[in-house]
Amino acid sequence: MLILLLGFVSHSQTVLDFTYDPSGNQMLRKEGTASRSVQTAVSDSISYNKDPLNELTAEVIENHFTVSPNPTTGAATLRWDPMFSEQIINIELISLITSEKTPIKRTRGNSLSIDLSGKVTGLYVVTFYLNNETVNKVQKKIIKL
Repeated sequence: MLILLLGFVSHSQTVLDFTYDPSGNQMLRKEGTASRSVQTAVSDSISYNKDPLNELTAEVIENHFTVSPNPTTGAATLRWDPMFSEQIINIELISLITSEKTPIKRTRGNSLSIDLSGKVTGLYVVTFYLNNETVNKVQKKIIKL
């Protein structure tokens, strides 16, 4: 009798499925009947190898990259939070006046200096290309006087 009761309970279990926004707030809750064991459903929904940096929103990630001084007549310093150092694939400077694209050599660390003194006056965009699931690039504007 006990075996029959356990078999019945395992087939009539209710499964709760939750969906969360990037901040961790619960957005959606669904109830359903388990078609497979609860242990399998739980283990399928948990990812142990997720990178927490991939969970950040685009706005939060962009705030971890800065350019100073801005505006500038010569050199500008690009800085980023050290936790993004491993995710930066490439950095590029683009002139919005001449459409010239200049790759920027990256050094170790979390900052570098670029010299704009030989460049024409105008607006430039520095693009950081990232290996990130949420944001694949961050762009910062520089005004060259």
